Amino acid sequence: GLCCRRLFAWGLSVTLCAAGQTWTPVMDVSFGEQGGGQWIFDASPSENHAVLGTGERAERRDPVWALTPKGGGALTFDGHDDLVTVPHTLSLVPVAGLRVEVWFKQTRRSEYARLVDKGAGFDVYIHEQGFASFRFHGAEASGVRTDRPIPLDQWCHLKGEYDGKMLSIWLNGECVGTRPFAG
Repeated sequence: GLCCRRLFAWGLSVTLCAAGQTWTPVMDVSFGEQGGGQWIFDASPSENHAVLGTGERAERRDPVWALTPKGGGALTFDGHDDLVTVPHTLSLVPVAGLRVEVWFKQTRRSEYARLVDKGAGFDVYIHEQGFASFRFHGAEASGVRTDRPIPLDQWCHLKGEYDGKMLSIWLNGECVGTRPFAG
């Protein structure tokens, strides 16, 4: 799911790779192109569609559709319980490699702003001090953190990657943290 405090989200992409194979998109949703409704449609071949909140009916936990200054759409999260739910599917279970990318703007620091949380698989979040982390849960969990805080009130692109040997985290196209990890 996707859950944050005082945050605008524009899109989410998850790409997996089997050992020795090419990277394959398994989830590619753009909130900016959808702009309304309860469902968020996945453009990848895996069709991992998401729903606002936890179900097909509107509820209190739904983020709200908003316009960005450039006229595109985004989701606004209230900071308490808003989330986007993606049903569990084997296509989102990492085998050998994983890339998770999210486009967002955080407007205020919070204790633990989860951007992406796949339970026992992987997560991306922002600490209270503003540093972002990407964690991968293989045989044991390990993570990597940005070397600088995420800027407030600015659209950012954050990517976490595990290539089978190394965890890395990227902020706006620049690698800002690495860590060896055997998985």
